Amino acid sequence: MKKLIENEITLMWKDIEKYFLKLSQLPIVIYPYDRNTTKNLIEELSEKFGLHVDMIYYHCDDKSEKSEINGIPVLPLSDLLNSADKNYMYILGNRQDWQLDFWCLEWNKIPCENMINLSQLDFYSMICDNTTTTCGEDADEISENLNACEKAYELMSDEKSKKIFLRMLAKRITGCNFYFDVFTTDQYFNRYLIGDLNNEVFFDVGSYDGATIKTFIEHCENYKSIYAFEPDNSAFSRLYRASEDLNNLIYLNMGLSDTNGEIPFFSEEYGSSHILGASSEDTCGKKCSNILSIKGDSLNLSPTFIKMDIEGSEIPALNGLKETIRKLTPKLAICLYHHLSDLWNIPLLIHNINKDYSFKIAHHSYGVTETVLYAVNRNGAL
Repeated sequence: MKKLIENEITLMWKDIEKYFLKLSQLPIVIYPYDRNTTKNLIEELSEKFGLHVDMIYYHCDDKSEKSEINGIPVLPLSDLLNSADKNYMYILGNRQDWQLDFWCLEWNKIPCENMINLSQLDFYSMICDNTTTTCGEDADEISENLNACEKAYELMSDEKSKKIFLRMLAKRITGCNFYFDVFTTDQYFNRYLIGDLNNEVFFDVGSYDGATIKTFIEHCENYKSIYAFEPDNSAFSRLYRASEDLNNLIYLNMGLSDTNGEIPFFSEEYGSSHILGASSEDTCGKKCSNILSIKGDSLNLSPTFIKMDIEGSEIPALNGLKETIRKLTPKLAICLYHHLSDLWNIPLLIHNINKDYSFKIAHHSYGVTETVLYAVNRNGAL
């Protein structure tokens, strides 16, 4: 297993070099303009990478007095968004808030694969200088669990999933922050990954604002029923308002776990609420309250498809559904990214519960989040 991961790291470097070389052939733009840093960034791009910036854009609502910098036009973002040609290399100039800029461009139909942030440029520079490392907390944890990693790797049913599994390990070992090479669209409902959807009883575990439910219905109009689990009261209110007109939708303001009763819970914004101890994030000073937790098996329901994104509580929730999973073999789409060890422990757990599953894995973002395990009955697997 160690040799497989080492080979994957070598291949990953080559893919990143090819990717960067391809992008660097395009016209280069910086977004957004920052009067304090953009000039230095232009010089750094030229000196370190030999890149010439063609245009600089600022936020549409900014009142920039600059018309050019170092002879490079400084333009409002609206000019770019109204342009028919958007095939550029986009360098996101904010080091701290680059993800907000990424979402802004993505929302406006800018190709995700054409965007690079400053941290990625830093990492690419290390690749060029051959100074990347394979040490650190993630590397140590993977090294200590190579046997479990190998078992989970062998459970993957196709070469593509095995490749993605290895590459996710390679990224965590090296701290690689490029994800163009593993990105796949259509999270949770890609037919190749989950199969056909028909007359489903859908468990949406971690419903947040109901967006996943609406996407599910687009893929399965003839569903039988939907059970929406959301323990966060604020998110639950948004969920109800957004989906109260849907038929056969049962709202459950509770969490799934391996116990029945009340458990401490931290409320967060942006879908990051979690059970105490489930997340590795610092919870010091954050407001904690109790929520109702229930074992899924005790509901005596018959789901045919379970999606789960619950901020690190996936393993307790799966343990609470052991009998349901063992007896019914429902389709599963389970997030693997909240804890590094979930990458191998969740496939092994499901396999231990029910040997009839076939496994695939996919990654659905341009960051470290949204790695998902797909499990379907091997007798009907694609």
